[in-house]
Amino acid sequence: MKRLLALVLTMCMVLALCACGTAAAPAETASADAAAPAETAEKTVLSLATVCAAGTPTDLTCLKFQQILNDSGLFDVTYYGQSQYGSVADMMENVLADDNLIAIASPADIGDAAGVADMSALMAPFLCNYPREIRAITESDWFAGLTEQCYAKNIKVINCDLIEGTRYFWTTKKVVEPSDMAGLKFRVPGSANYVNTFTAFGATPVTIAVGDLYTALQNGTADAFEFPLADAYAWQLNEVSKYVANQNYVTGFTGLSMSANVWETLTPEQQEIINNAAKECSEYCFDVFDEKTEEAKQLLIDAGIEFYDVDVDAYRACVDKYFELSNFSDGVQETLDNLMAEYRANH
Repeated sequence: MKRLLALVLTMCMVLALCACGTAAAPAETASADAAAPAETAEKTVLSLATVCAAGTPTDLTCLKFQQILNDSGLFDVTYYGQSQYGSVADMMENVLADDNLIAIASPADIGDAAGVADMSALMAPFLCNYPREIRAITESDWFAGLTEQCYAKNIKVINCDLIEGTRYFWTTKKVVEPSDMAGLKFRVPGSANYVNTFTAFGATPVTIAVGDLYTALQNGTADAFEFPLADAYAWQLNEVSKYVANQNYVTGFTGLSMSANVWETLTPEQQEIINNAAKECSEYCFDVFDEKTEEAKQLLIDAGIEFYDVDVDAYRACVDKYFELSNFSDGVQETLDNLMAEYRANH
């Protein structure tokens, strides 16, 4: 009887231990699951490139744009400034080839690459009385139609209202009126828009990459050039020039553009981050521009540059010829005039 009782007690203990072991297992599994790290979203690797020099408004804006994207945790952006990625034409070729690149390019450069000539009209001489007026164009339905045309050619225009600078005549003799331009080899960026502008002014435009400009002015390949004040100082171009016009002839804008095919690989969240960053950086760029331009003008005066007045009305009289030379759609000049008039009436 004692043996039977002992056997029964032993069996009960074994069963109890088995039950405890079985109940403990799920707790152990749950603990392991809780300790497992969450999956990290893969970052999209992008390059950001400009030809602008260090310390210029465009350069500072690019650094801010890079930081916003990288701080989101969804991008790994490497920035290439001061032509490290090549010329603007090189960058636009890479955009069309579907490189993971956001290029800083003017509307004229974007239009040339996409074959959308009307984009260059944003760089028409004497279009804006002050920089922020460009939004009369960039926020219009007309401009939205142009960006759709660019998209169809594989260029996503993110924005076009980053102010590169108000651009001035830089010469070794004063060019008070268009007749003074005759015979001058005027360096311009590699865009048909600038060629048409200075042809209309009566100069002989020559296209030279900005990285080669200093040497070109030294050896006589170019006699003069046009440039924003802060950028020219950053490139030390004041060393090979003497006179600068007080009045700018055009407000230069750039924008962020990338391959439409690459854009479509981004998630909606990533696209929203880029769009919001572009808006924030546009306003930042305007603010930095105002500060840097005043600072640069004083530095240039201290360095011996002489500022003088030009006959703005005489140069404005050349604008019609500029539009005749440009391969724009019918009615573009009238469209711009109407958009500007409406904007000025409401601001």
